[in-house]
Amino acid sequence: MLYTDTLPPWTQNIETTVHTQLRDGEPMFEGVFTEFDFSQVLQGSPEKRSAAYQRWFQSATYSPNELRRADNLAPIGDATDPENPANQIWVPLNMLPVGAAREEIEARAAASRGMPTFEAPASEPSKNGKAKHVPAL
Repeated sequence: MLYTDTLPPWTQNIETTVHTQLRDGEPMFEGVFTEFDFSQVLQGSPEKRSAAYQRWFQSATYSPNELRRADNLAPIGDATDPENPANQIWVPLNMLPVGAAREEIEARAAASRGMPTFEAPASEPSKNGKAKHVPAL
């Protein structure tokens, strides 16, 4: 396992050396960091990643911005705003944020209570004495 066992100790030494010898105490390098990123090498094919992301999103495991972060993509909207729908976990009620799911379920239940109920289709006797189906209007 070259990328998981052999290279990380070496790259950590290089990162530490760059940090201590070049950046430490330099105001122009404030907020800059050095990092070796092997995630592109270790990730699977785009099809497998896409299928995994889809399963994670649909099972309310990750938010859209968390999945975008996994591929080093820019966030949708403000990544620090908890009200941003892209930062929220969604649940399958045709994909609602978790916080809105309870409200949606209650709204649908209230709407269904006010809806008329439909009874079984009526039937009437025919000339030969057998029941004849009468379609509902």
